[in-house]
Formats: sequence, C-alpha cells, structure tokens
Amino acid sequence: LGADTQTTDPTRVLRFPNTINQKNQVRATVDIWNNIEYELSTLYSYCTPVEKIKKSRRKKKREVVTLPPAKGLVDLYSLNTKKKDDLELLVTLRSGQMVGYRNTCLYTYCFTIALIVKEQKSTIVFARQLNEKFNEPLLIKEVQETAKSAHKDASTFFKAFSDNKYTMYGLARDLIKPEKASTIIRKLDISSEERQQMRFLIDDVIRQNRNTELVREKRREAGVKSRTEYEANERAKTQSKVDLLHEAIETNPTASIRKLAEITGFSKSVVQRLKSQL
Repeated sequence: LGADTQTTDPTRVLRFPNTINQKNQVRATVDIWNNIEYELSTLYSYCTPVEKIKKSRRKKKREVVTLPPAKGLVDLYSLNTKKKDDLELLVTLRSGQMVGYRNTCLYTYCFTIALIVKEQKSTIVFARQLNEKFNEPLLIKEVQETAKSAHKDASTFFKAFSDNKYTMYGLARDLIKPEKASTIIRKLDISSEERQQMRFLIDDVIRQNRNTELVREKRREAGVKSRTEYEANERAKTQSKVDLLHEAIETNPTASIRKLAEITGFSKSVVQRLKSQL
C-alpha cells in the first residue's frame, strides 16, 4: 500500500515496507490479511488470464497475447467459491450447532477449498478455522486427516478434469467429483429458510424465482413496464375511447354504428364493443 500503481516497472510497484514513494511522498505499508504463506510462482498460477509472449516473424517486435482461461475452469472456481461461502454461512446460521453433520460438512468444505487453493497446508488452515466455529469442535488430528483426505481426492479430480479439457463429460464414474447442491442439501439437511440466504446451495424453486426476478429487473432497466402498469395503462386507454364514444353519442344520439365509427375514427367492431360498456 502506497506504491505507485500507475507504473509498469515491477521494481516500483513491489516496494519494501516503510520506504517512501518519492512521487507522492507516501510511506509504503503492508496489509496482512492472513498468515498463510505462498510462493510467488504459486500465486502466479492462480492468476488468469495468463500472459504469453508471442514472437513476430521479423523478430523486431514482441506482442503480448492474452489467453483466456477455459470456461470450465472459470465455472469451477466460481461455483466452488459460492459453495465455500454457503458452507461457512450454514455454520453461522446454525450458531455452530453442527453435531451429526461435522464430518460431512468438514470434508465437503475441505474438498471445495482444495479446488480453490490447491495446497494441502492451506486446506488444513481453512479446515481448522471452520472447526473452531463448531460448538463442539472435532479433534485437531481428525480435522487434519479429513483435510488431507479431501485434498487428495480433490487433487485427483482436478488432474482428471484438466486432462479432460476442463469438462465434466466423459470423466470416470468412480472418480470422486464435487457434489451437487441437491446432494449437499440432503446430507446436511439444509432447510428452506437456510437455502433462501445462499447462492449455490439452493433448490430448483429458489433458482427459478431468482431467475424470474432477474429477468424482471432487466426488463425494468430496459424500460419495459410491469404487468400491473401495462394493464393500468390499457384500462386508461379503453376508458379514454369509451369517453370519446359517449361524447359522440350525446352529440349525435341517432347516429348509426357506421356514423359513430366515422366520427370517432374507430372501426365498427371497436364501436360495438365500446358501446356495450356504456
């Protein structure tokens, strides 16, 4: 914090703490979010898209080509991040009362974390943090064994997933895969009230309702009126036509349907329909 983010020179962005940025006279500081240590190469492997140097035929210029990550990989990270957040939220909603579900919840959580951070040490750290939120925590040894087992299964899956070009179709049937939302909901007995507050661990009804609401919001943003507004507008239009016809009849009480159509500019069928509403 405090480095000049507008520079393209890494040595000017990566500054030592307490050094002074001569451009804005700001002291550089470091904000430590957690105590998990990573190698720079490991952190770089998490970053997408990856930059690749492409040599030109003339060997005079270097072009940086951005390679987008595979869609299946992006979806995997996105879904697992939501699943991680939902499992943490579940423990919070239950105030740590997870007796009878601790092992199942912890394994699912560790499998999910392992697909995000990939490292076994980090997976164990996250596992211990979740275990501390239980009212009756598991033994540390049991937590570590569960985390290691889940990490091993997740690593095996991810290798098969990447070898399969980041698609689930065609993977071995006996391969341990990320569990579906419906499976986790059943195993952890997640109630409807709890599902309402989640993003991934939801049922088809909640998903459909949210999709409907999303479509409705997009229609509002596009200027499309709601059904209620549309019907109110149509009733106002109809009433305006009825009032116009009523005025024409009062002015020409003996006028025929054809004559009234000429006066109002409506078709004869519309005049007949509106006349029945008078």
